[in-house]
Amino acid sequence: MQWKYKGWKGRWLWAVLVLALCPLVLAQKIGDPYKILGIHRKASLPEIRKAYRQLAKEWHPDKNEDPNAETRFVEIKQAYELLSDTERRQAYDLYGITNEDDHLYKPRHDYSQYARFSNDPFEEFFGTHFRTQDQDITLFHKLSVTARHFENNIVEKSIHTPALVLFYTDWCFDCVRSAASWRRLVEALQPLGVTMATVHAGHEASLARRVGVHGVPCLTFVLDKHVYLYKEGLASLPKILEFLRWKFPYKLVSAIADANVDGFVSDFEDNKVKALIFEERQTIRLRYLITAFHYRDRVAFGFVDMRSRDTTNVTARYKVQRHIDTMVLLKEDSVEPAATVSTTEIPTQTLHQLIEANQMLTLPRLSSQEDSVEPAATVSTTEIPTQTLHQLIEANQMLTLPRLSSQEDSVEPAATVSTTEIPTQTLHQLIEANQMLTLPRLSSQEDSVEPAATVSTTEIPTQTLHQLIEANQMLTLPRLSSQSVLESVCPVEWRAARRRLCCVLVCGGGGGAGAAARRALRELARAPPERLHYAYVYAHKQPAFIHALANGSGSDISAMEHRIVIIWRREATRIQYEWLNETWPSCTHVHCASDHFPADPALRDELVKYHERLNETKRALDQLIKRLLKPTEVMAYEAHVQELLDEAALGTVWRAVLKVCEWTERAAAAMRTQRAISALSVLATVALVLAAGYLMAYLIRVEEESVQRQKEERKKQNCSSGKKNNNEPSSELRLHELRAEKYNGLVRLLKPGCRTIVLLVDMQSRVQLLSKFHKIVWPYRKNKTLVFAYLCVDRHAGWFARVLQLSLGGAELRLNARNCVGTVLALNPHRKYFCIYHAKHPECTKPHKRMSRMTRSLGESGTFDPEAGAFIGFHTSPDSSSNDEGPDPPVLMQENLLDGLENWLDRLFEGSTHRYYINYWPDMTTK
Repeated sequence: MQWKYKGWKGRWLWAVLVLALCPLVLAQKIGDPYKILGIHRKASLPEIRKAYRQLAKEWHPDKNEDPNAETRFVEIKQAYELLSDTERRQAYDLYGITNEDDHLYKPRHDYSQYARFSNDPFEEFFGTHFRTQDQDITLFHKLSVTARHFENNIVEKSIHTPALVLFYTDWCFDCVRSAASWRRLVEALQPLGVTMATVHAGHEASLARRVGVHGVPCLTFVLDKHVYLYKEGLASLPKILEFLRWKFPYKLVSAIADANVDGFVSDFEDNKVKALIFEERQTIRLRYLITAFHYRDRVAFGFVDMRSRDTTNVTARYKVQRHIDTMVLLKEDSVEPAATVSTTEIPTQTLHQLIEANQMLTLPRLSSQEDSVEPAATVSTTEIPTQTLHQLIEANQMLTLPRLSSQEDSVEPAATVSTTEIPTQTLHQLIEANQMLTLPRLSSQEDSVEPAATVSTTEIPTQTLHQLIEANQMLTLPRLSSQSVLESVCPVEWRAARRRLCCVLVCGGGGGAGAAARRALRELARAPPERLHYAYVYAHKQPAFIHALANGSGSDISAMEHRIVIIWRREATRIQYEWLNETWPSCTHVHCASDHFPADPALRDELVKYHERLNETKRALDQLIKRLLKPTEVMAYEAHVQELLDEAALGTVWRAVLKVCEWTERAAAAMRTQRAISALSVLATVALVLAAGYLMAYLIRVEEESVQRQKEERKKQNCSSGKKNNNEPSSELRLHELRAEKYNGLVRLLKPGCRTIVLLVDMQSRVQLLSKFHKIVWPYRKNKTLVFAYLCVDRHAGWFARVLQLSLGGAELRLNARNCVGTVLALNPHRKYFCIYHAKHPECTKPHKRMSRMTRSLGESGTFDPEAGAFIGFHTSPDSSSNDEGPDPPVLMQENLLDGLENWLDRLFEGSTHRYYINYWPDMTTK
């Protein structure tokens, strides 16, 4: 906009506006608030307040005549306002922001309407007649506090007054459902002295993140500047109260009995008034616990369970009535109390008023306590206000005339209140009135002449330290070992007039001639020209970079050692460069770096020539650098390069090792927090299970070793005694002979579910077949349902024939005893069936055709001779044999009779063998 008036009035108006705006602009400019207040960066809020008070008193314009006092006072006030606000302080620490502009900060919510109007969002849709008291979140709004109030008031005051803070949001159905529970909490705990507040998690999101709110609604308990999260719902009031009880300091209230009461009431070295709480319950009420926490610096509390037999004497000692709660305040005299509260329910206000009026002794001493003769106040009522209770304790918390190491006695209490349950407010008043001795001991540093602490340090400011490191972070002759080093030594500059060059020496290794070359070049690097840096590079560490230089100039890579190249980085990946024609001289002799020449003439001549070459090379390099620094000069070569490899990068193994170390440190740090309790419990459970498993395995292994040792010892004893242990296998697997005497035990009277495996032998094949049979059935020796036996066919062929006849319906059979050798019968006496095995049986030769062959064999029994053993497969029909199997099978030898028994036993236990049923088991007679 063009200025309309060009006269002197317009110019004067412009000047006035500029002069008026300058102070406002300067006022927004705040220096370092920590330096202004003279505190360190980790100072707590009390330290900030203390420094502010001292400086405000010193630089107040009404008290300080310095002309700059007003400006200094404004700076102090602005610094305090910045540091006392958690969000502004965090913004300054992170970003250096000192002003509070609208474009830098989120607009803060206006909480002024919360106490006036009902901002229930559901009211907009449903109206007020749909809203009940149980779902009214107006109480949330009325108790809402800001993050600043939370930090500056609730947290700071929590050292004496605990607080319950609920985080909520408006559009939260769980919050609406929890409104009734929160109202009950407020009604139950606010009278007990607990600060009740709410925080809108949406408006104070940064505070919710710092506290660690996991969701809304979230209940937090602030105690002694610590914030504890309650992770369960608000429905159960007893669980919340138990949670609060467990968060109070351990042994805040001592358990008093007849055995320790004298030591408690007579120990006044702590300079505290003693308070005894008498209740007929095992645990102290929460209201007394909160009161004990509030006055823990001045009053020592003890709890007496009047229902216990161990508290009979102490109850009678102070004449405490049953069925009512009583609090006794004791000063120097432990016999007569200074104040007594005993009533069915003492109102908090009355209780506080009584204690406030009697919390100090008449004449307290410096380090001990005594009792007053007459009571300073007596309250006896059915309902004493809490304020009266606080006044009673405040007025009687100090001793009357303290001595250094003894005690005086009082006859009457300083205050008396009787009730069954002392309200919190009354309890606070009583303790406030009696928490100090009448003449207290100087137990702090308030009256000292010399300072309590002195801090003297020579710490380097952070800004100066950073500047020093930035100016000296590179070596005189650095190595191009990574891309970051290249960026620092050879920055990108595309303008030719301001080109920055790098003189790089290509080295092949770290020692020998390369060290001497770098040492000579380092002398030049100590005083480099403007816009020039010296450096060197290892060819074997940066092969891609060296190949790019060689390909761009057409040089041989093998001849590039001890060559010097001048580089100009015009872009990040494009460079222009030019080689020095002369190779940088190298020398491996120890006198190369010395100014003194050796006495040997030959060596002296060699060193002279080296220095001459070196000087010539330096002059050539100097001329090349001067020429290339000119803006009009163009370099000979150009190349595209990739990023340099990081020579300090760790390998996979080292990275894994460092990662494990980092996780270990993080785990150790996490173990120090309360959140690690669940993880520790899981780990402890797993460790316990593993330990139990290892212990059981160890015990089993020890038991097995013990059994093996005992077995070996028995074997050695048997061998030493000369006894042969031939019958040992039979003790584990016994083969019974099936005779008439054992017939009932092996067959007829066998238990249900048990089977008898019987091998048919004769006298000739007995030894050979029994040995092989024993070996085959050995794996089944531990089966308790199996009994193994053998039958001599020579003597009991008739019984075997009768069994076969019963299974065939009574047909007559003529058996050849010799053909029956090698037959195995599996008898099931209870179910009255048996299974049969024989090498020539159709079921054993080809099991998949056994049923058809057995049917044909049985069907042709009238044509062939029964003595041929058609039932058990000793002989078959020629026609069926030719149709099914073709040629006749070879002759079966005696040693091959049991070759298929193992497979047949497997099918037997699978239940796939054919079963032959009989009506009864025939008798067995002796031949």
